[in-house]
Amino acid sequence: MDIAREIGDRNSEAIAWFNLGEALENLNRELDTLGAYRNARKLTFSGDGTQCRITALQQLLNELLNDNRFKK
Repeated sequence: MDIAREIGDRNSEAIAWFNLGEALENLNRELDTLGAYRNARKLTFSGDGTQCRITALQQLLNELLNDNRFKK
């Protein structure tokens, strides 16, 4: 993730954040998961990501936010 950021590769950085989110979700670290997915979404919106990826990520965030495990 750091290397992608250093070289300005926003797509790879977004993928790294998304993968981190998946790993954190598997560890039941709900708040960290949401943060990682939000970071991935921000990079996808501001980079050259495809609309399909943006839509899928937004749907995932919405599902997680509606999941009782992720409520404060």
